[in-house]
Amino acid sequence: MQTVQLAAPQQKNLNNTCCRYALQQEVKGKNALAKELADVKQQAQHFTRRVEKEKEALRMELNKAKQQIKEADTAIGSQKAEIEKLNHIINEADQERIRQKKEYDIVVNERDILGTQVRGL
Repeated sequence: MQTVQLAAPQQKNLNNTCCRYALQQEVKGKNALAKELADVKQQAQHFTRRVEKEKEALRMELNKAKQQIKEADTAIGSQKAEIEKLNHIINEADQERIRQKKEYDIVVNERDILGTQVRGL
């Protein structure tokens, strides 16, 4: 078996070449990681912008729904007041109808009494 012995300058040159190659590979790996990290950051920013837009759209939808509820509550309040007013009018009309019925009954009774008196003559 033969061993190859290199001279000290050649050995040093070979070591330097190996070190440079190792450093280049390390730099390439770090550059690839940096590129991947930049891609991930860009995707995260894009996702964040999309989420913010969706959040704003939902916020607007919620505000619209709250406004509709407020308007519906106002309409319900107005309708309740109108119902109360109409019930009051109905009650007054019922009382007037009862009063007129009593007056009618009295008049009919008086008519019947007068009819009986006229027949008796």
